[in-house]
Amino acid sequence: MNRLKLILVLFLFNLSVFAQTTAKTDSLNNVLTFDKLLIPELDECIQSALKNSPLMKVNDQQIESLLEEIKIKKKSWLDYLQIDANTRYGLFNQLTLTESTGNTNPDVAIQQAKTQLNYFAGLSIKLPLSYFVSNKSEQKILKNSIKETELKKEDLKNEISKIVVIEYFKLKNFADLLDAQQNNLQTTQIDYLKAKNDIQNGMLGMTEFASISTSYTKAIEAFMKTKNEYYTQFYILKILTGTNLQKK
Repeated sequence: MNRLKLILVLFLFNLSVFAQTTAKTDSLNNVLTFDKLLIPELDECIQSALKNSPLMKVNDQQIESLLEEIKIKKKSWLDYLQIDANTRYGLFNQLTLTESTGNTNPDVAIQQAKTQLNYFAGLSIKLPLSYFVSNKSEQKILKNSIKETELKKEDLKNEISKIVVIEYFKLKNFADLLDAQQNNLQTTQIDYLKAKNDIQNGMLGMTEFASISTSYTKAIEAFMKTKNEYYTQFYILKILTGTNLQKK
């Protein structure tokens, strides 16, 4: 039985040593540590997410496209504008009034024929009777589409904001939990080092040492697990906001 306990103690000791060598440690006291990440305030994260969201950009482009369609509809009457031009060349009769002298007869009109070029030009608009009704109806449909797209944009903003809030406080929670687990790890490490010294001096039994070693190993595992979750959550928030997050 004592031999079995000794094997168990050696196994736990090697496990704890392995865990320490694969994680970042403080060179002064050999305690597992982590890099605390500095992140902006919640409102700044939300605004950054809204600004950099691909979905928001697509929504804005849809609104711009609809506005352009309305502009085109308003100017569509120009499609019916025509330039009419006509020229004629030949003899054209003209009447010339002359004043007769030496008598009281009225003015005499003399008819003459002249060869000349006549040119006529002008603008004309030929609109179908249904143009104004259909055009107004089409513009109204486009304006309603813009309103619907703007409402969808507001819903999208709310959804993105909610997601950022949830992920932001998950990160905060992991940060607080990591601080607590680091404190617990330091405490269990002190207990473990003391127990290791006591067992070497014959002041501690194998059962007690095994229990302390187990607690120390569990503290390391919990710390490492939460640390990985902490960094994972940080990069999730980084993707959502589209920024580096770190404040220097």
